[in-house]
Amino acid sequence: MSCHENDETFERLLLARFCELFDSIVEFLEEVDAALGEQVSSSRCDIMYLTDFFGKMNEVTLKLQGKGVTLIQSKAVIHSLTSRLDLYRSIGRRQFAHFPLLTKVSEALTDERLLIYTDHLRMVNADLKIHFRDLLDLDVPTWVVQPFQADVAECEPAIQEHLIDIQSDDEAQAIFRTSGWGNLWVKYSQRYPALWEKARLLLLAFPTTYLVEQGFSQVLHMQSKYRNRLNLTASGALRLKLSSLQPAVKKLAENHQAQGSH
Repeated sequence: MSCHENDETFERLLLARFCELFDSIVEFLEEVDAALGEQVSSSRCDIMYLTDFFGKMNEVTLKLQGKGVTLIQSKAVIHSLTSRLDLYRSIGRRQFAHFPLLTKVSEALTDERLLIYTDHLRMVNADLKIHFRDLLDLDVPTWVVQPFQADVAECEPAIQEHLIDIQSDDEAQAIFRTSGWGNLWVKYSQRYPALWEKARLLLLAFPTTYLVEQGFSQVLHMQSKYRNRLNLTASGALRLKLSSLQPAVKKLAENHQAQGSH
């Protein structure tokens, strides 16, 4: 787990713990500063709402992290989020099933306060649709994720014959069932280059900044004052740290010829 992920986990737990101890915290603050205690106490509903809201946003963030996240998966996550934000606006009708902490303070919620929350959800949704417009509008051909269910007649002529070939490939179907569409295209990139050429960008493109952030984190860790002359790119050290491939140490050792004593 990266430092960034640790920070998110810590912040989420801290906020949840704050809500659990809310009454005790308010009581303590009132003893120290009555005005501050009153201000925090009057913000109870807002704090509960924001805790529920950021908890759901953190769940989405975690789904977008990792080395194997593709454009297609990212599109699904963001599309799901925009639909769920529409669903969450049901709190304006006092339906709090998706906001458990807000349920605890439902009696204190005024219609004006609920209107503020629903407006906030609406604005966040609108901002997301603008910010991720290119991703949400991304055209994902059916044959890329469902190559064996796709209707060949509806696909572009340039790949129709190749698609028929892979749909007739029993071995490829077995790989698809056990490993999924992503591993299928990687494994058969040489056998079906015309299909791979169109599918590879959906697999290889970086949809999030996760790998970039991980790269910076590794550079800060490796480029210490004791190794300030280390050329991370030329030496291959950075690539080694970021690679998900595991070296075959046993095979490398077997191929290494031991030097006899002189």
